[in-house]
Amino acid sequence: MLFIPLLQFVCALGNGDYLILQSAIKTFINQEPIRRIPLLVRASFHDLAGYDSSNGYGPHGCLYRSDIQQIPQNAGLSEIILDLASYITTAIPNVKYPLGDVISLAGKTSIEIVHPCIQIDWSFGRSDCKAEGSPGQLPDGTFSSMTQMQPFLNRYGLSATEMGLLIAGGHAIPNAIANPVNSGFGINDAKQPRQYLPKPLQDPAFSTLIGIWITDNINLQWRETQTPRGSIQFKSKYDFPPRPLRLPVDLLFFPSTVKRSGGSIRPDFTAKQVEDYLQSFKSNDTVLESAFAEVYSKMLKIGTGNEQLVGFIEPPPSCGTVNLLNVLPTSDVYITVKANTPTIDSVYVTGDFSNWLTCPTNSIGPIQCTNIKQDIWDCGKVTLPTGSAFRWNAFSFGNTSSTQCSIPHWSNSTDKVFIAKPDLNLHTIL
Repeated sequence: MLFIPLLQFVCALGNGDYLILQSAIKTFINQEPIRRIPLLVRASFHDLAGYDSSNGYGPHGCLYRSDIQQIPQNAGLSEIILDLASYITTAIPNVKYPLGDVISLAGKTSIEIVHPCIQIDWSFGRSDCKAEGSPGQLPDGTFSSMTQMQPFLNRYGLSATEMGLLIAGGHAIPNAIANPVNSGFGINDAKQPRQYLPKPLQDPAFSTLIGIWITDNINLQWRETQTPRGSIQFKSKYDFPPRPLRLPVDLLFFPSTVKRSGGSIRPDFTAKQVEDYLQSFKSNDTVLESAFAEVYSKMLKIGTGNEQLVGFIEPPPSCGTVNLLNVLPTSDVYITVKANTPTIDSVYVTGDFSNWLTCPTNSIGPIQCTNIKQDIWDCGKVTLPTGSAFRWNAFSFGNTSSTQCSIPHWSNSTDKVFIAKPDLNLHTIL
């Protein structure tokens, strides 16, 4: 395979070069966020997954090699790696970055786009891939026992709790299950979903999203389904965002969260401890975000112990103005203002709203919506007191005789709600 000059290591690279790289990665991601975010997060782990202290593999861009891409556990990652390398080479032609750094930073950046209150400590200076031959077996999404997983935990220096947190955070990424190719359980030429709103997607609070993923929620009703490649993964009965991912291996760490017809789950003690631990703080944004950021940073350093990495310095995270709570399919929407900018520039919705009722809210009066493009409706500006929370029950769908002002049963609807923050980006919230 052609060796792109991008992959050559240049030791003179400094922090400013990596700020430029991060900016280019953000642009690359934002072109197709639904497809690229879950794939880049997955790639950031799979590039280092072959690490063993004796085989020379690690987070060095070996995933760019065609023989590594052909390992079954890496299925579905070839296109995203080639696209990323090509884009960075074109966007920054005069700087040659180690591909291991590029893939690692792309994973970190993807997480931070989805969850803007998280900042993952990261370092640069990885060497190029020099390993030869096969790295051997990689962790598999079909693992069904801790006996299979434990050798990899030992190899990576991760505890079962840390791996459980990585799985919970990684597999709860919005739209990770948008197509099974994202998990490698599909087919490489599968058509990916496209979002006609080209801005980055931001979903509910990190803890809320993982909370939905962790808990055995009756509204989600996880069910076993077979992918085009014949593998098994779990899918919610309801096809509404955030569409998180759940694989058989997840049952090792969260054994009580999936209802499996015709069978029973008997977790071992370690798995139950991990699940109970994460359940204990899933409703605490600060603690959960901090724990996930710490273990994700640790993961990205696997296999770099003998390298002189340099800590990356970047601006602090800018949390979103609006944070949503209780976003289950049958609920109303609750909005909490977290930052110092209490004005939501616009509220947008998509779908067929010809039979909407306009209902008064607690303090901001009725909301009038105007159709602006296809099925996108602009509901105007909403101003809230900083630090306040209110129940947004402004809309009713479908039945004009209804006197209820609530969000519909999303399982029976393709409707979506968007918030446009002051930067004019549209962010998916349901």
